[in-house]
Amino acid sequence: MPFRCYKCGKCCTTLGRSITIEELTPTEIRGKSVITGEKIHTPRTTDLDDAFADRAVFNQYPDACPFLRQESETTWICLAYTAMPSHCKTLECYVMLILHPDGSVAGKIRTKRTLSTEDPSLKELYDTILADIPAKEDVVWHKEARKVLISKGYKVKM
Repeated sequence: MPFRCYKCGKCCTTLGRSITIEELTPTEIRGKSVITGEKIHTPRTTDLDDAFADRAVFNQYPDACPFLRQESETTWICLAYTAMPSHCKTLECYVMLILHPDGSVAGKIRTKRTLSTEDPSLKELYDTILADIPAKEDVVWHKEARKVLISKGYKVKM
């Protein structure tokens, strides 16, 4: 499936460990994927320089990708979107991260309320309770699902 960005910023809040800025030249910002070694070349413009100078994202997410910036209250942007490395293009978007009590990943709720997990207990919980939550709006469903998951001992990040 082709990459589709929902501009939620969730996937990029921890990518600072895998993408680095190598050089700022007068004409471009050069970065590199630590994972694949791919080079990232983004042309410099006044708008990009202004956005790049805004470091507020790192107050809340110190490990965020150096190209991630918040555009509005609910929208995040990638300053290197057209030049992003392949590992960014293969990320799978999720709206809810479900963790075991020890912090390890138990599963993810993706768009359209679908569960991605290899945890049989979480799968059973989803099939018997979460999938049947009667909510038309996703935001209501997510809130109710979060309550159930926490009551069963999971941690939830949204």
